[in-house]
Amino acid sequence: MVKIGLASWTLTALSLGTILLLEAPVRAFNCMQTCDDNNACTADSCNPITGCVHTPIACNDDNACTIDSCDVTMGCVFTPIVCDDHNPCTVDSCDTTMGCMFTPKPCNDNNVCTTDTCDATTGSCVFTPISCTDNKACTVDSCDPLSGCIHTPNCSAGFFCDSSGSCLAQEATGAGCTDAGMCQTGFCASGVCCESACTQPGFACNLPGTIGVCELVPPVPLLSLRTLAVLTVVLGTFGVFGLRQRRNTH
Repeated sequence: MVKIGLASWTLTALSLGTILLLEAPVRAFNCMQTCDDNNACTADSCNPITGCVHTPIACNDDNACTIDSCDVTMGCVFTPIVCDDHNPCTVDSCDTTMGCMFTPKPCNDNNVCTTDTCDATTGSCVFTPISCTDNKACTVDSCDPLSGCIHTPNCSAGFFCDSSGSCLAQEATGAGCTDAGMCQTGFCASGVCCESACTQPGFACNLPGTIGVCELVPPVPLLSLRTLAVLTVVLGTFGVFGLRQRRNTH
């Protein structure tokens, strides 16, 4: 061992006639001393070989609603973020997972007769009445908060309001119709003015000879069905026979 300066060095001979290698001594640090760097943002420790270690601490509260930082005196600081879109028509909040949320302000008066909006300047809900005008002179236009627009005919007794907006005389029983208001009876069934609503299954109001009267639709006569079957067989037979004849002539 050779002492050079303040350190001792070990001389190792590899073989005769070779250069001697100097092995530097391993210095041990005194970890009994304090490693406090007076910084609350580091975790202080001591490594026997390298000495004091000051590892930055992780400041993360897993909260999307805070800005995470570290103060050298106080340590971790979690500052709430400001969720403000400067829109008075939204309700601003923060979700710890998703962050800022801007939910449209609910403007609903539960009235189908208004269009509900929010004023982007004042944040006040605005309920604008809808227009129920059908541009027909023969109707009174109004609006029901639950069902919406209503167009009530405004014709004298015995008249109806047609699609052009004119009051026309109501049709007699048996006349063609598309709406019950067109009929003197107040019923339109099977496309004609009928004496009743005629809603029973199997009944119609447009049967030949009784147009305008609600009658049971007669079943197809059995004879007609048999005749149809016979005709089908006959036509089928002659059709096949004729086809064979045509083939034989070629």
